[in-house]
Amino acid sequence: MVSDLMGDFRRFYTSFKKLSVEFLVFKESYPIRMEVMAFIHMILKKVSFKGNSLIYDETIKYIKKYYLIQKELNIIKNVVKGKKVNSVFLFLSVILNNKNQDLMTILEQENAIEYLSYAMQKDSKLIKLYPTIIDYLEKKA
Repeated sequence: MVSDLMGDFRRFYTSFKKLSVEFLVFKESYPIRMEVMAFIHMILKKVSFKGNSLIYDETIKYIKKYYLIQKELNIIKNVVKGKKVNSVFLFLSVILNNKNQDLMTILEQENAIEYLSYAMQKDSKLIKLYPTIIDYLEKKA
């Protein structure tokens, strides 16, 4: 899941189809990637509070094993702005909200502050959309 599906940037292309209002939010989204992020978010948020640490620990292990944070930061480095970068910011917000020390250390080691700041300079809309990342940058400044 972590190694294969997070890198799936195939989109719903809907320009030639009539869509219901409910489906418009998914227009040109990355459905598989978004499902994986939702799944990771659910695990990191819910499981850590319920004491069942096996699935939580395995998720953290695979995020580290497959260099997921590093890959996400490379997307920012190579793409700079657009839907892919928004998707990365969303995932990194999930990581920052969880406050797992191992993942926070990886963010620091990979110089995430530099990448995130650079992307926000290139796309000012990110500042309004991701307050968790703004808080992280302000605390680390």
